[in-house]
Amino acid sequence: MAKLSLILLFLLLTTESPVPNSARPPERNQPTMAYDSSRHRVLLFGGWKKDNGLYDDTWTWSGGWTQERASGPAARASHALAFDGARGVTLLFGGDGEKSKLGDTWESNGTRWTKKAEDGPPHRSAHQMVYDSKRKRVVLFGGSDAEDVGLGDTWEWDGKRWHQQSTSGPPGRFHHAMAFDAARGRVLLFGGRDRGGKQKGRSLDDTWEWDGARWNRRDVPGPAARDHHAMTYDAARKRVVLFGGATESGFSGETWEWDATAWPRIATLPETPRAKPALVYDARRRVSLLYGGAAAGFTLLDDMRSWDGKTWRSVDRQPR
Repeated sequence: MAKLSLILLFLLLTTESPVPNSARPPERNQPTMAYDSSRHRVLLFGGWKKDNGLYDDTWTWSGGWTQERASGPAARASHALAFDGARGVTLLFGGDGEKSKLGDTWESNGTRWTKKAEDGPPHRSAHQMVYDSKRKRVVLFGGSDAEDVGLGDTWEWDGKRWHQQSTSGPPGRFHHAMAFDAARGRVLLFGGRDRGGKQKGRSLDDTWEWDGARWNRRDVPGPAARDHHAMTYDAARKRVVLFGGATESGFSGETWEWDATAWPRIATLPETPRAKPALVYDARRRVSLLYGGAAAGFTLLDDMRSWDGKTWRSVDRQPR
């Protein structure tokens, strides 16, 4: 009986389960989030620390933050996440690692991380992924290569392997933003940067759509050229929401929405201007959720905000 009790105690202590925590994730930039519609919660992984170190922590939010105990991908930032609704898993690919850019593929089933593949898109960071619910594929575009030059390739994940779909379309870029417009069955892409580091690249202000076969440019007025912004799709209002980013005049606090024909600017204040935040749509609460990023002076943020189409509100003021 004593031996059985010890075994049960060992299993209890080593089982991967949420860690109750009244705190929230430490401030960070370039975190990545995805909304798990099967479990009605937001999943957050990784990001940059104040000292340019990297996080390898997994957090979930469903009205409050919980840090998950499950081990998984190595520490990273500028990676990409997308929730695969058909398979009920969150997919992660690539990012900036401790020593180099990464090219690994992981899945989270809500309880544990599982490594899925090492082959597929070349190693990269600052790329974007979204889930195409019409075709049941995760779509990846662009990113930064080892020389800080923007990539212009399109890949899709079918649940088992990566397939390269196109090398034509938007010019190569990174730190762009994408969202899947479910009402129209299109992936929407806006902005980004074509080169980085010492190469003196430029920010972009173009709008593109991917229909599963080809990219089409939409020549319409919209936000000023920017990078490090964030986008998500508001399913209730059938709008793509764009927030923030880095522009020629500094960090932006603007909110724009795409209505399938134009980019009306919705709000400029009172939100803290920032770049490098994460943004997802919470289908249960019918709001877009914004987390973290960097404000003026590269002050890292740890706040959670919600957007209902009219007003930004604080939804995360839990004490550390």
